[in-house]
Amino acid sequence: MISKKIYLPAFLLFLLLGNNLISEAQNPDVRLRLYGKLQKEISQKIDVDLEYEHRFDKYITSFEKAFIEPSLSYSFNKNIRMGASYRLALNQNNSRQRKLQSRSSAYFQYRFELDDFRFRLRTTMQYGFDDLSVANDFINNKLVSRNSIQIDYDWFGTKLRPYAKYEFFTHLNHPQGIIINQQRMSLGSSYKISKALSVDAFYMFENEMNIVAPVNAHILGAGIEYSF
Repeated sequence: MISKKIYLPAFLLFLLLGNNLISEAQNPDVRLRLYGKLQKEISQKIDVDLEYEHRFDKYITSFEKAFIEPSLSYSFNKNIRMGASYRLALNQNNSRQRKLQSRSSAYFQYRFELDDFRFRLRTTMQYGFDDLSVANDFINNKLVSRNSIQIDYDWFGTKLRPYAKYEFFTHLNHPQGIIINQQRMSLGSSYKISKALSVDAFYMFENEMNIVAPVNAHILGAGIEYSF
């Protein structure tokens, strides 16, 4: 068996190398995301969440969007979970016009643990606006496939849980055919203040491609989650 000590460092190295290999010819930006989430366990298998998020772009000088997103998930067992959500967002495009937009999504997740590591493989289908719609004059009704892998690490039994994540986006109903137009690489950690309350902080590198004026964005984020 491969030593458990190499899994997370190897994945982090992959993310950092991927960041450095992406072309610098794209437009750079620095962004900020702040969020809060309420979580309620209805039963041993059913959870409901309510999330609010506020985002800034253009080197954290301009409002980008704000949204509220309720979601419902069902756990078949400790490894397999399915869920659905609805997002209502106030978006601002490059001309500083604002518009209410919405989207629906559904996901399938497989989770397993290996020693002190927890792996999450998730595939999501979403329909409506996406993050690239804002820059492209509020184009609606995109069908997007999102696939991600996330690794969490139980930091020696402490309340700190660092993680790394990679995700890529595929625009399925693009007029020119199926295209991959975005990828994200994240490093972060959550910290459990109490049984019900935790905080999260992360860095994300977001790379856009196959669109007009793609952006390489360095994103800082922080959030608070409360379960009851």
